[in-house]
Amino acid sequence: MGPILPKPVTSKVIERKGNKLFRVGLSSMNGFREKQEDAHAMLLLDGKGGKDPTGGFFGVFDGHCGPLCSKYIADRFQEELARKHDQQTGTLKLSDEQLTDLCLQLDREFLGTSQEGGSTGTFTMVYYDASSQKYSLQVGNVGDSRVVLGRREQREVVSMTEDHKPNNELEAKRIAEAGGHVSNNRVDGSLAVSRAFGDASYKSSDKERTHKVIAVPEFKTVDAKKGDLILLCCDGVFESDAFDNEGVMNFIFERVLDQKMDLAKAAAEVCKAALVRGSKDNISAMIVRLGDEGEIGEHEEFWPGPWVGPEAGQNGKFHQKFHDAYIAACEQALGTNPQKEDYAFTKAADLRWEQVNAEIARRAKETGCVDGARTCNFDKLELQDLKSLHARVTKQQEGPELPKAAYIEELSKNEYKDEDRRPVDVQDLLAELEAMALPAALKSRQPGDPARLEHWGKRLRDLKEEAGESGGQDAVTAKIIELQRAGLPLPVILGLLARGGGQMPGGPKP
Repeated sequence: MGPILPKPVTSKVIERKGNKLFRVGLSSMNGFREKQEDAHAMLLLDGKGGKDPTGGFFGVFDGHCGPLCSKYIADRFQEELARKHDQQTGTLKLSDEQLTDLCLQLDREFLGTSQEGGSTGTFTMVYYDASSQKYSLQVGNVGDSRVVLGRREQREVVSMTEDHKPNNELEAKRIAEAGGHVSNNRVDGSLAVSRAFGDASYKSSDKERTHKVIAVPEFKTVDAKKGDLILLCCDGVFESDAFDNEGVMNFIFERVLDQKMDLAKAAAEVCKAALVRGSKDNISAMIVRLGDEGEIGEHEEFWPGPWVGPEAGQNGKFHQKFHDAYIAACEQALGTNPQKEDYAFTKAADLRWEQVNAEIARRAKETGCVDGARTCNFDKLELQDLKSLHARVTKQQEGPELPKAAYIEELSKNEYKDEDRRPVDVQDLLAELEAMALPAALKSRQPGDPARLEHWGKRLRDLKEEAGESGGQDAVTAKIIELQRAGLPLPVILGLLARGGGQMPGGPKP
């Protein structure tokens, strides 16, 4: 993992796939990390002659020390399984040992490239028996990404993986026998997982199954039924105890089963909730629903997050590290143009403008807001809306736990009549539009209009100029980056920060 940013990059890559056997939705975002190091695989397998689907392969790969390993392993898994499938006359079905051999093969390949970095990986082979109309899940895991099965009928939550941590008894024994040691729950005091692809410095012998760090998966197989849900996600979903397995699957049940939410949107909600609950890592979530309920809607999208305004750093001021990471995420999703340096950013900013306006309109209709008014119909607001709004109006960081009627009564008091009593998210979105500062003459032009794109590039350059030489970088972030580059692990740095009450050794308070 790289240095942490002062504010998270919440832009999300969204992907959907589906056929007669599956619906799949994925969401991933940088979060507080400068780079997106996660990768994923979605491979739908057809029967003989390409007529009827027979299964699929789904995986999430969480890179560290760069994105090279995760992307390599994800791509090669799909290539090799597609090749093996094409060589079969029917359903591709691999044993645990065959999949283990494939993992070790791909690990050797990546090590042979002499590229830096490593990656955990968790994956699921799904097989379908047309005669019984049942699904069989073969789950493999290398590292600390996870697979969780949610059974629809009883809303049962089944944990399909165990995290491979260096202090696990068997893992620690292997590490010691390979000449390593475990300290601070890390291999040789550095790597936080005991199984991973890549990581050449921990694989000095030719015995692939007895390295300090191995790419040997552990497997679990279970039957499933139509309507069941599978979650594959990186450890960013669980960091800082954002979720446990049961909590995240119940979160998904509520949105997918009760609210009938699109799978990709539900995955995006998982990412958002993990971030709000304290995750500082890249966050990726893939939800697979067994069966063909709902629209396939197969396509990829990019949902750019705020780059200016209340949620994008210091009241909309420019911050070099944040904007570098933001632009990198845009380029990864939208590509680059050699003739236009800010091509990806301006396209994303224009898309963000349209999305914010659409979201404001949706929320206004949903909450009974009147255009131009500073309040909404409180009866239509959800309890969490009321709680957040009450905290803002009363200038409290966190308001009391009250019944809905009590919040409405408080918010309706005359003493608050001059306060903005629209939902907090609507207020933030309106503030973001103001910070984006699109001139009235350009608002009516079509998305992608050259004059609008030029405005976004100029707006960013103006913010950077206003920030001056500091680039908006605060002293604490600078110190964290300095200590990371000196080789100090991030958990140790954050521990020092926590014990110092927010003050780094030799640095001012944030």
